[in-house]
Amino acid sequence: MADTVARLAGTTSSRAQASPRRRGLTSWQDRLAGVIMGGPALIVFIAMFLIPMVLAVVLSFTDWNGYSLHFDFTGLDNYAKAFKNPRTLDAAAFTAVIAVAGTILCNGIGLGVAALIAGNGRGNTVLRTTMVWRVVLSRRTKPISRHTASM
Repeated sequence: MADTVARLAGTTSSRAQASPRRRGLTSWQDRLAGVIMGGPALIVFIAMFLIPMVLAVVLSFTDWNGYSLHFDFTGLDNYAKAFKNPRTLDAAAFTAVIAVAGTILCNGIGLGVAALIAGNGRGNTVLRTTMVWRVVLSRRTKPISRHTASM
């Protein structure tokens, strides 16, 4: 839109006059800084999440008992046994019900409380105050040191 107006007015746009950003030394330095700062988080993610997850999937296809160094590949037999067990299906259904009900209840209660305290009335001010007073009262103040108390 601004380019069209500038063209009709006979002037050049500010984008055309601006010099393009230099790409060179600063570009790879920016990337290197990002890699250096993101590297530790990536290492922790790989060590604490990715490797255990891959090992769990690989070991789920074996008959390893957790103690010995011997294990054989069993394929999908472990999964077939698990889904034939009625306790597994009951546990999965119970977990799904708890997850769905918990999500709906938490979001519903949060939305209800937010709707209650959203207005500008006197009652809403009292509700907001009662919601926040615990946070305000729990803040610890910095203790007075001996040196500042003697001054």
